[in-house]
Amino acid sequence: MIQRCATILLIILPAIAGPPASGTTVVGIRGAQFTINGQVTYTPAAGFPHADPNLAGTLLNVRAVQAIFDDANYPKQGSRANPYHSNTLGDIFWDYPDGPWAPERNVREFLAALPAWRRSGVLAFTVNLQGGGPPDGNYGEKVTLQPHNNSGFDEQGNLKPAYAGRLRRVVAEADRLGMVAIVGFFYFGSNERIEVAPDDRYVKEAIRQGCRFLKELPYRNVLIEINNEMNPRTYKHRILQPDGALDAVLLAQQTVDRQIPVSMS
Repeated sequence: MIQRCATILLIILPAIAGPPASGTTVVGIRGAQFTINGQVTYTPAAGFPHADPNLAGTLLNVRAVQAIFDDANYPKQGSRANPYHSNTLGDIFWDYPDGPWAPERNVREFLAALPAWRRSGVLAFTVNLQGGGPPDGNYGEKVTLQPHNNSGFDEQGNLKPAYAGRLRRVVAEADRLGMVAIVGFFYFGSNERIEVAPDDRYVKEAIRQGCRFLKELPYRNVLIEINNEMNPRTYKHRILQPDGALDAVLLAQQTVDRQIPVSMS
């Protein structure tokens, strides 16, 4: 269950070098260029002798935001087939042709695909703690709460252990392969799973917990994308809207001690 589409990063704030991690892959930003282990990407020095020179310093990536997907409503509301979309797999949309939906199978098959992606020259991928566009394509006429419940945070902004476990495995495998994980925290249609408060206390807690989790991992092959396609119409929390974006970035940077680059799009 992998979703691919274009992503535009509007702001990426570089990290300050912190203590060395035990991982093997370190992403960096040098001016306007990305580096991996100190080498500008897609250059001969980085192991790409035949790459188009225009690719130097870029970070080609696959939008795989559903790699750690699960649906807390499964097999009830949200998991049912969308009547407006073709479904030949039965009444439960997430089910596999040969068995029921399983988040463990989903992440395992994703991890198995990564070596081939890397051999093809893909250096990064995006994985989100609240997914992305609904896998069944059911946005509805307005952007509202998605019927399935795919959120790595609970109502008070606590990071769910099962999501954290799957994300840890994804980051570790990317590190082993020399790849970068762009970790998104929130997505519209799912950010409402976190309780809305006038002071944004719960979504701030989610930012803190997500950032602390990534900081404490022994890897530095990570970029943080706080939320995707920031828009006042689609996000319910002030701090996830354009007027609050700086507060979210500063909170994340403070929490990771500027050891991990932070972005929004």
